[in-house]
Amino acid sequence: MLNEYHACYWAVQSSHSYINLTACEDTGGYLAVIPSSGVSQRLGSVIDAAGSIQSYKYYWIDVNDLDEEGIYVNRFGPVSWTSWDSGQPNDHTETEDQDCTIMSPKYTYKWHDRNCLNELNYYTLCFYYPRGDGYRRRYVVHTDATNTTYGDLTQLIADIDSGVSVRVLIQEYPGVYDDFVIQADAVFSILDGDEHRCVQSVHNTAEQSSSQLRIVFYACTTGLLRQTTWAYDNQSEFSIGVKMTWFTSDHPTTVVSQTMGAFDPSFNLTFEIVNGTDFMISVGSARYPLYDMYYGTNMTGQFPWIASKTNWTSVMLDQEGYLNTVDWWDSSTHTFNRTSQNYTLLTSNNWKFVYSNSGGGSLVSLLEYVDAGHELKVDTGERVSIVEMIFFNNHEIYAMLASELVSEDMETDLKRTVTIVSSSGEVISYEFGFEQNTYLNNHTRNSTVRWFVDTSVWTWVYRTSPVRGSSHADFTLHDAVFNGQPIRIKLDTNENYNLVFAADFLTYTASSSVYFASHSRGFSYSFLNHGGISMKFPVHHLQFEIDSNGDCKMLTIPNGMSTVTSTTNLNAIIYWYSKPYLF
Repeated sequence: MLNEYHACYWAVQSSHSYINLTACEDTGGYLAVIPSSGVSQRLGSVIDAAGSIQSYKYYWIDVNDLDEEGIYVNRFGPVSWTSWDSGQPNDHTETEDQDCTIMSPKYTYKWHDRNCLNELNYYTLCFYYPRGDGYRRRYVVHTDATNTTYGDLTQLIADIDSGVSVRVLIQEYPGVYDDFVIQADAVFSILDGDEHRCVQSVHNTAEQSSSQLRIVFYACTTGLLRQTTWAYDNQSEFSIGVKMTWFTSDHPTTVVSQTMGAFDPSFNLTFEIVNGTDFMISVGSARYPLYDMYYGTNMTGQFPWIASKTNWTSVMLDQEGYLNTVDWWDSSTHTFNRTSQNYTLLTSNNWKFVYSNSGGGSLVSLLEYVDAGHELKVDTGERVSIVEMIFFNNHEIYAMLASELVSEDMETDLKRTVTIVSSSGEVISYEFGFEQNTYLNNHTRNSTVRWFVDTSVWTWVYRTSPVRGSSHADFTLHDAVFNGQPIRIKLDTNENYNLVFAADFLTYTASSSVYFASHSRGFSYSFLNHGGISMKFPVHHLQFEIDSNGDCKMLTIPNGMSTVTSTTNLNAIIYWYSKPYLF
C-alpha cells in the first residue's frame, strides 16, 4: 500500500499473456500504472523489502503502443513519464512485435517492451485507486494534426457540471514557460459542433520585474487556449491549440434547487455558511464559486473576477436570493444590475472546525495544521472567507482574507477591502478605492473568530534551504505538477512570522529544469513592534515569485498602478506542499 499516493499495488502470481489478461479485474483492480519516478522507486523498495517477487519473473504493467507504433499509452491516455532500460524499447530491432511492457527486479524495475502473447513467467502487477483528496486525470486533448483525444469527454462535462473543482495542465505552450497548470476560477459552456466546457483562470504576473500584467487564460476542452493580457491600459489577445490534460477533484457536491428570489425555507443558508460550506452558482452557461459568504448583511456572497474584452464583472448574491451583477472598470465607472435570472446553488464541505478564541477547539492543533500547509477558512461573526495569506509563529496566527468588493447599498458605491484577522479575535478591515493607495478608512473590532481547516491530506514534496540545499520527499514536485495537483508554499523566515499561501500560478521550464510558483493576491503588510500584522501604508499589491532553485522574491506594486516599485529577496527555507495525487 502506498498511502501517500492514494493507491494500492499487488502482484498476481499466475502466468498470463497481456492479450488475455483479466487477473487485475478478477482481484478488484486494474493493470498497474506507474506514473512517476517517485512511485516507481517507492514501489521497488516495498517489493524488495517484502521479498515476495522473484527476480526471474516479469510483470505486465499498463504501457503499450498497440494502437500506434511508438505512441505509448495507458488507461489514462499518453504516458506522462517513462522508465525504459538502456536500449529499450527495442521493438524496431526485433523480428516479433513487442507492443506491451513489463518491469522486473531482474532489470531493477526498468521497463522492457515484450510480445503481448508471452505467457511463461509473465505475471501481473495490479493497482487500485480509491476516492481521495487530490485531483484525478479525466481527459487529454492534443491539438496536433490528428486532434488526438483520450478519456471520456461526456463524463468530464458531467463531473464539471456537478460542481467539482477543475485544474488544467497546459503543455507545448510557445511562451516563456513550456508547461504550466491553471486552476479554474469559472466555468463556461460552449457549443463547437459538440458540447464543450471552457475554464477561466486569472493571474497577475510581472514582466521582467518592472511592470505588472494581468493575464486571463481561457482553456477549452476543444484544446484551444486563449490568452488575454492587460498592460498599461492596453489589451492583447491570441489563441493557440495546445496539449491539455484536464483534472477534477473527487469531492462530492449537493445541488440546492433555487430559482431567483427568496431561498427555499427548508434550506438553512445561515447554518451552512457558519459551518464552512463552499458555495457555487450555476447560472445560464456559467458556473463559478462564491469566494465570500455573509450572514446578517445585505449581501450573501460574491464572485469578483469575470473577465471580458472591455471590463470586469462581479456577481453578488444578495440576502433576498437575487443575483446582482456589477460591471466595473474602476471605482468611479461601474454599473449595478439586479437580475431576474434563474440559477442553481451547489454546495460542498471539505472543512472542519478547529479553534475559536471564545472557547472550543485547540490553538495548538490549528498551528499544527497551518505548519503542515493546510488551507484555512475563518468566520469573523458576519463573514466566512477563504484565507489568502497566513502569518504564524509558535503561539499566534494572523490571516489576510481574500480581498472583496463592498457596496453598502448594492446600487452606488463600490470599494475594495482587505481584512486581517488574528487568532486572539481582532478583526481589522481596510477600505480603499480601485486606484488609490491611501485608505478611505479602517475598522477594528474584537469578535468571536472561528477557524476551519480543510480536511485534505497535504504533504511536503520539495524543500530548499539556503544552508542545506534542496531535497525531495518520496512524492516529488514533478509528480505533483504533472499530475495536476495544487501547491501551497511555506516560507520559514528569520522574521517574527512564517508565511503560508497558495501558488496561484505553476510553471515548468524544460531547458533549465526549473519549477516556478507565484502568489499574486496578497497586499503589503507590516510587522508591528508589539507583535502582530497590519496593512502597510500606502497600499501595495504583493507578488511572491519562488523557484525550485530556492530563490524567493517579493515584488510590490502600488494599488491602481502597474509599475513594480521594489523587489526584495527573501532568505527562507521554502517548503512546497501538495495533495497526494489520484490516478
